[in-house]
Formats: sequence, C-alpha cells, structure tokens
Amino acid sequence: MPIATLLTPNVLSLAAQKQLSDQNSQGTDLGVSPADLISMYGNPGVAQQLAGPALEVAYSYNDTATLTKYQITNVSTAVGASTSAEQTSAVVGVLVGSVVAINKPTATAGLGIAGYRVSAAGGVGITYSNIGIAATTAAEVYDVLEISSSYTVTSVLTPVVVAGNSSNEQVFTVLGATPNSFPLVNKPTAQAGLGISNIRVTAADQVAITFFNNTAAPITPTASETYSFAFLPTMSSSDRTLLYKFPQASTAVAATSTAEVTTAVTGLLVTDVIAGVSKPTAQSGLGVVGYRVSSAGNIAVTLMGVIAVTSTAETYTATISRQVAKAPFVVGAQLLTPVSVAAGTTAEQTFTLSNPYLVAFVSGAVSLVAGGSAFVSKPSFTAGINVVGARISAINTLAVTFQNNTAAAITPMPEVYTIASVSLLGAGSGNAVVSGLAGNTSTANQVYNALTALGAIAIP
Repeated sequence: MPIATLLTPNVLSLAAQKQLSDQNSQGTDLGVSPADLISMYGNPGVAQQLAGPALEVAYSYNDTATLTKYQITNVSTAVGASTSAEQTSAVVGVLVGSVVAINKPTATAGLGIAGYRVSAAGGVGITYSNIGIAATTAAEVYDVLEISSSYTVTSVLTPVVVAGNSSNEQVFTVLGATPNSFPLVNKPTAQAGLGISNIRVTAADQVAITFFNNTAAPITPTASETYSFAFLPTMSSSDRTLLYKFPQASTAVAATSTAEVTTAVTGLLVTDVIAGVSKPTAQSGLGVVGYRVSSAGNIAVTLMGVIAVTSTAETYTATISRQVAKAPFVVGAQLLTPVSVAAGTTAEQTFTLSNPYLVAFVSGAVSLVAGGSAFVSKPSFTAGINVVGARISAINTLAVTFQNNTAAAITPMPEVYTIASVSLLGAGSGNAVVSGLAGNTSTANQVYNALTALGAIAIP
C-alpha cells in the first residue's frame, strides 16, 4: 500500500539510532527483488546494480587493449537525394577486427552519419545519410576512434526488413552487452539506402539496434552477417603514458651534422615529457639523437647524419609521460529535452550539460572538453526519428543531429541519454594519439559506481 510522506518531516531528538532490524532469526533484507528501488541520504532510488567481471574474463576485457583517436581530412563526397552512401578513407594504423566510431566536426543540412566500419586494414568506411536533396559533404577533419579487438565482441545477426522511408528497432542477443556501458556497433558491409542510427543495451547480453531506410522501397539488411561490438565502461585515469603518432617530413641532414625537425601535434602539453621517439625504418648513416616538446602542440626531433642523408617521410611514434592523467573514456547520463524536428530533414540541437553531468554511473565530475569527441545512445525508439550525429560544439556543450524521415514534424520526448566523452585531444590531421584501456580496474569502478548510485558515496 502507498506510504504517506511529510512534505516537511519532523526531526526527532532521540537518545539512540533507529534500529531497522526486527531481530528475526532470518536476518534483515533491503529490497524485495533486484528491481526494487532503494537509496541513501535522500537520493533517488535505484535498482540492484549490475557487475560484469565474468564478462571481462570471457571476452578478454583486459588492460592490453588500446583506444586510439585518429584525425583525418575526409574528402568532399556527393550523396544523392533520399538515400545513403558509403565513402572510404585511409586511416593509417587501423586494424581489421577493431571497432570504430566517428565524429563529423560540423552539421550539414539534410546529411548525417548512418554507420561506420573498418573497411580494410588502414581504411574506414563512413555511411552518410541524406534525407533531402542531393548534397555534398565538405572536406573536414574528422575524429576516428578505434577500440582494439581485445576489447570487442562479435555476433552473427539476421535483421528483418525495414520498410521504405521508415525506421524500426530490432532486439538481438549479444553476449557481452553490459548495462551502464556505452555500446558501439559496426555493420560489416554497407547497403545503399540503409543506415544504423542507434544502439542501446536493453538488458545483460541484449541490445536494440535502430535501422532506417531513406528510400521508398523496403530494404532487408543482409542476413547472417558478423557485426562487431564494443561495450565500454568508464576507463581508469591511472595511466599517464600516451603514444602520439605523427608524420614527419623528409629532411636533408648534412654529413657529421644534426637537424631538428618540428612537427605540429595537437594536444601535446608543454609539461609533457617525451620518453622516446621511434622511427619506423632504419636508414644508413642516420639516427634519432634527441627530442623535446618545443612548444604546446609541437614536437621537435633531432636527426644526426654520419654521412649526408635525407630522411624518409614517414610516421614516427613518440612515447609521452603526462603529469596529470585523465580518464580517456567516460560514460554517463543526462536528461536531454529536444525540440521539434521538421518533416523530411535534419536538425542539430545543442544541450548544455551540467557539471558533473554524469549522474548515475561515473566516478567523479567530468565535463565535455573542447577538441574532444562525444557519442550518444538514445534510451528508447521513436518512430521516424534517427540520431545521425553527435559532437562537442563547445566546452560542456553537446550537439546532437536528429533526422526525421516522415512527412510530419516530430518532437522527441525528454529522456535520459547515455553519453560517452573522449577527452583525448587532436592529434591533428594525419596524426593519432593512443591510450591504454585499464580494464583491470573495472571491478573497483563498478563498486564505486554502485555505491555512488545508491548514495552511500557523494560524487565530488
């Protein structure tokens, strides 16, 4: 039966604490079932928190995995009216078996991103969705996020048909799907007119994927394809070591002399210490004899020639020690209240996130960093509405692009979206920054997250 509560509770002065136990022989239990909501210190009630150490063992979730952020200048691409089209781009270093996610740096009317995948070693495919007239994407610097294969899972899926000019959400069993993680999905092939606009974890080992069709004819996603997934928790900020990959220009070095070559690497700090620089190939008479951060965002490498020699233009790797570590990947949630999206178009809407914005399952206060990357997972399916883009448009400002492929305006309902924030900056077009994924700290994170959700520990 309902329990009445006082709007202004009376504070009683008692000689001892109130005892909840009635001293029965079977003990005292809080929560009738895992779905029963309980809390402490006036916080909203939460259901039993889910843990995933067994899944980490089963799917090799460990601290040998890496998260790499590349930046590439994507070429201008024409996309026909009311369809989708894939464009492939070279991303040196991306491996087959990895899962990728991509941020477009600006919004283009009528256009959105409808999927991404590793198309081949050293290449990614980006599927663009066009809901309006024929349009062309501009040449821009995109963020490409790669999660290495040791932190991913695969599943063979056979989706059902998607009607013309519509979308549907389909539920699949995917072992390794974990509530409160951030889900990413890569379809292994592109199909003209078809896109994926959202994935969410609906229960342990279960996901819901929204497929949409921009054409007038029905499209059936290819049967029995192997989809790749990553389910990422908030990562530990304990690792202060980063790897930066940067293309160094060809440089002439005189005999018995040195030459310092400076290269722009966005995100390098003046306080960073360079532990080493690796040249990928050996050249007779040439060596790397020094390196330093010459200024914020610039690395200087000193080459020495025993004989007169010209260095090869190639991608070097620098190992960086950073004074203050940041969590490379943070997962949280916030209520977003979108406005109306007009019929047959896209609309980018911005949301200012509170600080800390990660309400339910994050260790500490984290804000969106200008120059970082962001991704969202919509918590429910809304017929006709597709999420076809997300980015950080300013500090603590999340920009989400909604697509409406119906003939009437739709206002998405206010909901608590799952938000992923990647704090790694840069590293500039053609460059990359690599961070380890500290999977071995996830059990401690889960305990912390459960206690903060319950209210036993206050988020600072």
